[in-house]
Amino acid sequence: MSIKGQSAVELTLVLGMAIVLSSPFIISSQSAVLELNQASQSLVLEESLDKVEETAKVLQQKSYPARRSITINIPEDVNAVYNPSRNNNSALVFSMESGGEKTNHSVVFDTFFAIDNVSSISEEGVHEMLIKKTKNGLNGSVIQQ
Repeated sequence: MSIKGQSAVELTLVLGMAIVLSSPFIISSQSAVLELNQASQSLVLEESLDKVEETAKVLQQKSYPARRSITINIPEDVNAVYNPSRNNNSALVFSMESGGEKTNHSVVFDTFFAIDNVSSISEEGVHEMLIKKTKNGLNGSVIQQ
């Protein structure tokens, strides 16, 4: 065997051993990356809900017909949006499923808060949302996707 052939075989063996020895670290880091991605998506949704809540509080102090437009970011793992109301209170609930785990992210309003197009707000992406004060409370709708 020539020297070139021997060095190629040695290089292949060294690379093979390096891959075999590093595979447990690669596999464990892959699960850590997936967990980080899930946490990142939850954080993005929480930031959007904070914007909605803050805008709702500001509009409650304003007189009718006040309105504000905000940008919200909905991650891909959102699979349902609910807008339950009871008495004079409402909530906006986003249900997420990531990594086999279901979680709900929500904000509760001190007034009646209705969403016009719930199906549009549950779609992944950046949305422009218009929140306006009505005679009975607040109304939110996605105006641009």
